Amino acid sequence: MKSYDLTMFTNTDEYKPDNYLKRYEAAKMFVNFAKHILCREKIQTYNNQYSDIVDTDATLKPYIIEAYEYGILKGAKGLFRPLDRMNRKEFVAALMRMFTNQNMDVYGQGNDRDSEYIAAFKQYELDDIVGDDSDINRYDMSKIMYKLYYNTSYEWTDKGYVLPYGRE
Repeated sequence: MKSYDLTMFTNTDEYKPDNYLKRYEAAKMFVNFAKHILCREKIQTYNNQYSDIVDTDATLKPYIIEAYEYGILKGAKGLFRPLDRMNRKEFVAALMRMFTNQNMDVYGQGNDRDSEYIAAFKQYELDDIVGDDSDINRYDMSKIMYKLYYNTSYEWTDKGYVLPYGRE
């Protein structure tokens, strides 16, 4: 993870795998994974959508903006919530946006916005982390990203490497 700048830590103790994943940390990890491993291109332009990142750490703010531009992480109601913990549903949604390069958000009365991402994720039989709104820790995040990357096949497209997605 260090070699691709997903993290600055060189060992497990420094990485603190039991710590919960914050949204700003997820932004950095997802953006660097998309850039350096999946060879992804940006798909949209950031236009100051988030009012709560003005005072964010200057070294992390670019990753929050790029996470939006790559279509990986989304805020809600003009907020990104950089210091909030990421829950498992949010993580799976962002992960599947990154790996499939697709927006599968479902909106409407009674719909869970992340339901299509969870259905897509379950196809890869890695659903041991899905199912609730509990927060995800760094260990589970790393384990799932590793398994999904190394245990599945990707297609090269004009958008970079993409995990094929199709509902069965």
